[in-house]
Amino acid sequence: MAENLSFDTLSAWQQEKIGTDIPIKDLLKSFQMYSDEGGYTNAALWLSDHNPVSGISIVQFGSSFDEIRFSQRLDHQSILSLYTDVCSLFNRIYSLEVIEGLERTLKFQIPEVAFREALANALVHRSWQSSADIQVSFFPDRVTILSPGGLPEPLTANDYLNRMISMPRNMNLAIVFQRLGLIERFGTGIGRILKSYQNSIEQPYFEITDTSISVTLPFDQSISELSSNASLLLSLIQNGTYKKKKLIEQSGLNTYQVTKELRFLESKQLITKTGSTRNANFLPASAFRQNTDK
Repeated sequence: MAENLSFDTLSAWQQEKIGTDIPIKDLLKSFQMYSDEGGYTNAALWLSDHNPVSGISIVQFGSSFDEIRFSQRLDHQSILSLYTDVCSLFNRIYSLEVIEGLERTLKFQIPEVAFREALANALVHRSWQSSADIQVSFFPDRVTILSPGGLPEPLTANDYLNRMISMPRNMNLAIVFQRLGLIERFGTGIGRILKSYQNSIEQPYFEITDTSISVTLPFDQSISELSSNASLLLSLIQNGTYKKKKLIEQSGLNTYQVTKELRFLESKQLITKTGSTRNANFLPASAFRQNTDK
């Protein structure tokens, strides 16, 4: 690995977030990214100011895929710079100044914490051996982040989606992101994303293939827009899979009310019905989508 790498971006983050200014090689040694015998690791290269590995491709779409309002490719820079540049663009597109009384309040149409978490996860968990870029697609009503590389073995989709096992593809890189405050504890990313949507009608969904993982973050629409009965049933179903009989028992609603609201929630694609009509199960519609095509 080349010995003349520069780390100005990492050094600035170190001083601001960690509060130290130790020599950069000593910092990298503490992250197991540099040794006197072996030099820099690949993870150190990705953090360097002239990171030569694939970057991030950004497209902002209009009302259709044929309408491209903005496109840009970010590369040859530290992945920390990639992170801040894409977050800045997200803020410009999806933040609004709302006047409340005499004060101006900055609000986000998509939860900022969800976007930052999803982007950090894409950088930490992507396959850096792939020549493909991370793809960030901005739409009028949602954002999709696609990261190259499927799940590392032996992690399964169930493990990943249900936060049962934490297995970062790039552990040393994940440790750096954690120390800098870009991610919290390992294995909490999906939980933090979903928590930011806990009062929203539309929910994020994940798509997993053998070669990529993507997350789509929709606009944050308040669950208060639903009727009280629909909100009650949705809150129950978001915690697991339910049959109609169980929903009637736990909600205290009658059969007609439950049937009516379930049809409404289905029409809004907030829940999914599986199985026969008589023995149907109801579960969240778009929290998780796994592509099973081989």
